[in-house]
Amino acid sequence: MAKILGTTISYLLRETEEINIFKDPAMLNRFSDIKKLDPENKKHLHSIVDGLFKHSKLKI
Repeated sequence: MAKILGTTISYLLRETEEINIFKDPAMLNRFSDIKKLDPENKKHLHSIVDGLFKHSKLKI
């Protein structure tokens, strides 16, 4: 049933209310690009993303 509906079993069982971001082609491409980065650039990217989240939480 999950396959026919294009979702996951967890979603159907309400184990998660979040939209499955792994079905978004743009997000999949980003994850693929991140996976190819060297460790130093991954570290920098994580710092940037962490800073963005911290900043957005302060605005709330």
